[in-house]
Amino acid sequence: MGYWWGGRIKKIVFLQKREDGRFELQDEKGNYITYFTSGEPIEIFVEGYGWITGRVEYSDDYGGYYFYNSEGRHRSLYNGIKARCN
Repeated sequence: MGYWWGGRIKKIVFLQKREDGRFELQDEKGNYITYFTSGEPIEIFVEGYGWITGRVEYSDDYGGYYFYNSEGRHRSLYNGIKARCN
């Protein structure tokens, strides 16, 4: 499975929560790709909406790091969300 991004094909990967509470991207084999801190851009896949662009932010209201979207589609992050980034 792949997607088009910046002129090349990348695989769709999944978020996993680290011991420090941050989320990282892992491929389908569980290999580490990168991790996120507040303000970093990310896209997540949401059933019924498709790919949504936003950024990672932190708030106790969301239980830690969460997905922020300018259209108000904020949501808590959790293990296994389909995600992609640049």
